[in-house]
Amino acid sequence: MNGVIKALTMGVALSAAAWGEVAQAEKSDRPEPAKAIEASAMAAGGYKFKPERGYILMSAHSRVGFGTFLRLPDARDWKAYEADLQKALVRAQKAYPSLVSQWQFDTQLAKDNHKPLPPKPVEPTLADVSAERPETRNMATLGPMFVFAKDKDRFNYLSEVEPGTYVFFGMLSQVEQLPSVCMCMGTVSFTVKAGEVTDLGNMLERLPQLPEKPTAGMGSAAMQAKLWAKQRERSQMGELWGAPGLPADWRVTRAELFAYGKMNNLTGALIDRVAPIPGILAYRHDTVIDARTGQDVPSPTIMTRAKLKH
Repeated sequence: MNGVIKALTMGVALSAAAWGEVAQAEKSDRPEPAKAIEASAMAAGGYKFKPERGYILMSAHSRVGFGTFLRLPDARDWKAYEADLQKALVRAQKAYPSLVSQWQFDTQLAKDNHKPLPPKPVEPTLADVSAERPETRNMATLGPMFVFAKDKDRFNYLSEVEPGTYVFFGMLSQVEQLPSVCMCMGTVSFTVKAGEVTDLGNMLERLPQLPEKPTAGMGSAAMQAKLWAKQRERSQMGELWGAPGLPADWRVTRAELFAYGKMNNLTGALIDRVAPIPGILAYRHDTVIDARTGQDVPSPTIMTRAKLKH
């Protein structure tokens, strides 16, 4: 009996050690994450300009005007992702002998007790391991927290980011009352250069042409009508550019928006799309159109997190 208990203990220990190694997070050299900046910290000397980094400035007439931006992966991001997969595979392969030992013990125990035999573990391959997708490694949410500056008419948000091409992903809310939304069915992109502040102003609430009437969505018809009215009101307000408290020697350029196609819903948020923007973004049914050229915008293979029924 003591031998069985000892064997069981050893088996559990082997299994825990093996799975612990597999589950350990993999990290590679990757860009520094986005960082929200507040004017108070800047005024107090708690923040210094970084010429190798980029900056996104966004303004809104209300605090609910916030956005999440995804930096499109570059060669370095994909290389880091592949390196993480390889490291995960090495760890999984290192753990595999322990899993086999555990299986041998479980098999013998099942035979002794006339129980069904457990399946033998399969030696892991690259297809069996995972790592954080490169698309989600460089996401920046501006607002509604960490306001850079504000007054009675505006809220400004400033974030230090890795330079590159950014896509307006949607609104990933950190507030329970506000649902997260992914602009998966059509959105816009813009470029952030090193050593510059890319100013979005309030373009994302001002430029999209909302429908003449509320459309079906979450909540009651009355709630949809209220949300639509608020959006229409904000879209008709004046332009907002710059921000009080931004150092005069920082180079600021206005963002140039481009049509961007469909995206995978990487966060499981509600699905939506940016309303048409004259001269920039249009649609033909569910096809995204570059309004500058009139051409269809290519979209990636769309994956789903839902379990499909066969």
